[in-house]
Amino acid sequence: GDLTAGTLTAGNLAAGSGTADTAAAGTSSTKSVSFGKTFSSAPKVVIGFTYDNSATGDNSFGECSISALSITTTGFTAKFYNGSGSQKTPGFDWIAILP
Repeated sequence: GDLTAGTLTAGNLAAGSGTADTAAAGTSSTKSVSFGKTFSSAPKVVIGFTYDNSATGDNSFGECSISALSITTTGFTAKFYNGSGSQKTPGFDWIAILP
């Protein structure tokens, strides 16, 4: 199919950053995230690790993943899975867009 571009306005866009709760090797953690606003319907959310995580000094996430779950009109749950061999506390950035 064709890709149709929409118009981005302050009303259909939110963004932010956070730090996931610490997860031991081979475990996961969750963090509640608020959009700071209410969308008219649940938006699409893109989330990724912050490479320069100066808050924790931990920048190696090759065996880890982070996902946006339970997305609502007001927020979502960030789920961090730590597949590495050591404890991790990653930073993350996210953007929410209502197409």
